[in-house]
Amino acid sequence: MLKTLNSDIIHKIQKAELHLHYSGAVPLWYLESIALDKTTRAEYELLVEGLKNLAKGMDYHAAFQYFSHVYKILNTYEKIEKGLIAIAEEQLRDNVVYLEVRTGLKDLGKGTEEYLRVLLRGMQHCPTGITVKLLLSLRRDTPAKEAEYIVDLALRHKEQGIVGIDVSGDSTLIGTENIIPAILRAKAHGLLLSLHLGESSEEIDTVEKCVAQAELLELTQPQRIGHGVFLSPQSVRWLLRHPTIPIEVCPSSSVMAGMMDHHSEHPGLGYHVDHGHPIVVGTDDPLLFQTTLTKEYLKLIELGFSLEQIKQMVANSFQFAFVVSDSTQKMTNRCML
Repeated sequence: MLKTLNSDIIHKIQKAELHLHYSGAVPLWYLESIALDKTTRAEYELLVEGLKNLAKGMDYHAAFQYFSHVYKILNTYEKIEKGLIAIAEEQLRDNVVYLEVRTGLKDLGKGTEEYLRVLLRGMQHCPTGITVKLLLSLRRDTPAKEAEYIVDLALRHKEQGIVGIDVSGDSTLIGTENIIPAILRAKAHGLLLSLHLGESSEEIDTVEKCVAQAELLELTQPQRIGHGVFLSPQSVRWLLRHPTIPIEVCPSSSVMAGMMDHHSEHPGLGYHVDHGHPIVVGTDDPLLFQTTLTKEYLKLIELGFSLEQIKQMVANSFQFAFVVSDSTQKMTNRCML
């Protein structure tokens, strides 16, 4: 009964989702509705089977493979546009009223800018009651020239709802230095940065890597850190010296993608309890990890966090949104009532 009561209470709270990837968030019901030919239906069935495997837990590297099925189903610009609308509809059902969607840009035949344009059109047709913004993703192994072009597009369309840059992809890959100039240019022109960091123990398995991780933080000065599970001692010291840079904690994905055995082990929760360091809670890929923001908060309730602490985390999400408007500030204040 108490679990049901908590679920109802948290569901009713208006929430902000700050860590969500487009391709990992398109609802399964929408993918099924557009997988109409033999090829896409086969990909859909492979995805469904893969979700069952992922639910049992999986190695960090292996978890990336399931995105390919989603990409092959979302094979037209129209599907991409309507996919964003479906994401917004699904989030609104969970009472998410502010949503930041991270996405890479692909070429489906008319160039990557057309891919961005259809997403921006989709934003204009999202349901009333939810505000949707975009972060353009740079993979760590993105060639420098391509990274600069993506930043060009982000700046060109900034006024249409692009609020930041997301650095993501396999965190164990080398080559991040290729995208540093593009990141710094984006920040210099007003775009904010969320940096995926500490997703794999391989990031800090040598002294040199530990130092390099902290140097990346110092160089890029991100506004938020994604996951932050495997941070070097140097990175932790940097983090705690920056009390306005939250960790984006995604409990389900941290476990199901093999970063830890149980979400109680997430060090971000430890920094929050021991040092008062801010965190924001996200779903990461609600399709792949079969979760909602309400479910993620419930996991923290199960760990002993109080409803008042959950409300503070929700308020943090509005406070650390990349668009802090009058409406998001009102939501922050309302969460604390």
